[in-house]
Amino acid sequence: MWSKNEDGHWHDCQHDGCELKFDYEEHTGDAHGFCTVCAIYMGADMSISHTTDNGLLEFGTLEAGTYYYKLRNIASGDYQTTGTNLPSGSYVYYTRKQSNGDWQSHGDGTNMFNRGAIYTYDGEVYLVITLTEQVADCYINYRTHGSV
Repeated sequence: MWSKNEDGHWHDCQHDGCELKFDYEEHTGDAHGFCTVCAIYMGADMSISHTTDNGLLEFGTLEAGTYYYKLRNIASGDYQTTGTNLPSGSYVYYTRKQSNGDWQSHGDGTNMFNRGAIYTYDGEVYLVITLTEQVADCYINYRTHGSV
C-alpha cells in the first residue's frame, strides 16, 4: 500500500520506529487527473452551481502545462461550453459511462458549443486543460440544463 501526500507517494518502512520512505516518486497524472500509481486526485475541485443556467469558470493566468479540474454539482443534465479564450484543442471534458463506468471524452476543445452538450449521469465532469504556452485570464463560460 502506498503512503501519499499532494506531492508524491512512497512505501513506509515496516519496522517499529523506522521513519524511512522507500520508492518515493512524484505523482504522474492520467488524463483524468488521478495518479497512475497511487490513484490520488491531483487536480483542483471546482464547484459549479446547477441552479443557474449560465456561469463562468475563471482560471487566471495559466503557464504551459497540464491542469486537471473536477467540476462538481452539475447534477443530471447537460453541460455545455458557450465561450472561452483557451486555445483551440487545449481542453477536453471527461465523464463516466453509466453502463460500465468507463471514461468517455467529450470534444477536443474545438468549437464545443457547436459539438453539443455533455450528458452527466453522476453529476461530475472532469476538465483537462493542456497548454503549450502561457495564457492570461483564462476562462470558460458554461451552461447547464437538467434536473437537480
